[in-house]
Amino acid sequence: MDCKEVKSLIENHKLEKKLIKVIDKYGDYGFVGFYAVDQLKNELEHFVFSCRIINLGIEQFVYSSLNFPKINIVPDVAIPLNLSKPDWVSVIDKARVSTHLSESKNDISKCKILFKGECDLFQMLFYLQDYDCNVIRESNYTGKNNFIINREHTQMLIDSREMSKEQVNYLVKKLPFIDCKSYRSSVFTDTYNVFVYSLIMDFTQEMYEHKKLDLKIPFGGNNINITNQNNWAKFIKNCRERNHIGISKEFLQFFTENFVHRGKISINDFRRNLSSIRAGIPLHIPIIFMNGSEVEFSAEWESYDIERSRIMNLALDQFIEQTPNCYLLDIRKFVYSPEHVTYGMNRYKRRCYKEIANDLIGILQSFDTIQITKKWITLTLVIDLVKPLYRWIRRRFLRLKRFLKFK
Repeated sequence: MDCKEVKSLIENHKLEKKLIKVIDKYGDYGFVGFYAVDQLKNELEHFVFSCRIINLGIEQFVYSSLNFPKINIVPDVAIPLNLSKPDWVSVIDKARVSTHLSESKNDISKCKILFKGECDLFQMLFYLQDYDCNVIRESNYTGKNNFIINREHTQMLIDSREMSKEQVNYLVKKLPFIDCKSYRSSVFTDTYNVFVYSLIMDFTQEMYEHKKLDLKIPFGGNNINITNQNNWAKFIKNCRERNHIGISKEFLQFFTENFVHRGKISINDFRRNLSSIRAGIPLHIPIIFMNGSEVEFSAEWESYDIERSRIMNLALDQFIEQTPNCYLLDIRKFVYSPEHVTYGMNRYKRRCYKEIANDLIGILQSFDTIQITKKWITLTLVIDLVKPLYRWIRRRFLRLKRFLKFK
């Protein structure tokens, strides 16, 4: 939405509009959702949530609290809606969150982590907020044409450093699923001292190569080749359902004339890209790679080749074993059963994210050159917590004193 659309939405008095903030025993998730509902029509115009609160049931609770209004769902969605009402969620109009931990305005964290991976993994990063570290995130995002732009593939990361400005401009101009932010990255800078990198896009995305120019593009998944005309009708239909702009028979004809499908990245290219990334980052900076699970998963909306995952995991294991200052955050240790996944092969139960986070913290704490410790609650917060308890005890004492005097 542009500024005019946002202003028009805010000023539309026919709609009830609310921001959703979520707090639980683990801390404050901040603002994670927004809805705008036409109560006269009992119809939702906007209903969006952050992936930070996947698996908490917040979307379903809000939907049920609004009495299940009509909604036009634009796929893909991480969590489907139904007619149930979660009984573990409650509403508070005003809350004083005592779980905030102190941070000086001028505090410089001892551990600066650059995380690159899908936004689903932000659930893992949430558990790092209790530690003295600063996390910089590079993840997928919604581009100008409503495409989810995944910039986590090793090829895109390498091209962020090696591709010329003219090449990037060509891709932005010609391909609706590439925009000006696709090749921006902080990986090859000195703004961090630990790099945590999820490689799942290399496991799943298809590769296309320009027939004349030296350009390689990772795009899509589910084993769909968009240069195959037999897939065009379904692909165009899916794009229209998702409000993707720029996909038509004419575009697919242009793309097929100029690009050739190479399948998923080869094992040799994968190893070569990993070596190039390690060489481009100072050796004293540790790289913690995240692999993929090897769990059976099948659904109408997703196709997953377990054998592909096993081969890629093996290649990554071998690379880490042979390469200095590289480590593995092994998803296979925590996601090894269909019971551990939810609505996709890379979407896990909340317990899994917590276990993965604990393993990551353990790896970080093993480094001699990096210090990551739990934050301490400040004296101010302790006083804030003690005052209500003191007042409560004092009131009870005075009541008891009056009662004894009366007796």
